[in-house]
Amino acid sequence: MNVLLGVKAIGTSGPLGHVQRFIFNARSQRVGHLVVKSGLLGHERIVPITCVTRTEPSEIHLDMDERTFEAMDDYTEEAYRAPDNDYIAPPSEQTGGRTGTDYQDDVLQALGDQAMSGGKPFGFPGGEQIVRDDEQLVVVAKGTPVFDVDGEKVGEVSDAGADPQSEALIQLAVHKGLLSGDAEVPLNLIEEIGVRGIRLSATKDEVLREAA
Repeated sequence: MNVLLGVKAIGTSGPLGHVQRFIFNARSQRVGHLVVKSGLLGHERIVPITCVTRTEPSEIHLDMDERTFEAMDDYTEEAYRAPDNDYIAPPSEQTGGRTGTDYQDDVLQALGDQAMSGGKPFGFPGGEQIVRDDEQLVVVAKGTPVFDVDGEKVGEVSDAGADPQSEALIQLAVHKGLLSGDAEVPLNLIEEIGVRGIRLSATKDEVLREAA
């Protein structure tokens, strides 16, 4: 009984979407939630893995109807990083009724011409982390990077499977490159599943030999 990335999710009232990601507990390294996307352009909802009642090779069944599914929390990476485009103030300055423009005006008055020299606050860089590592969601999806013990990239996740009963990762496949195909990674080589990807306990050559 396992859940694979990409399988169809069926609720008590009919199809709900497809499994896009696994969300791990960083400390236990167990899968606590699934991210299910409804439709090609639909929302991604965070669903407890305990809601899985049955699995089949190409689909899973969830103990919820469409209304309950739509009430689940949205998954969005933007909740954890500042937006890249047109971002004009630090996250802390976007609360309490203040706007990015207020922040820019304040700094311009305080620094005068220095504020026009580039950098902050004008063009405040997007993509900055706004939640600490230990508070971020640890997510595994197709395309998640996999690194060896030395930090060298081995490839990207092409498939993964989780057991909804034990909440453990039970399958991991890595795409090695355009002409190299996919390889199953022995689970005993997984050192850590973190916010930046999956770290293995062997070198890239050792991993690829084991996975061959």
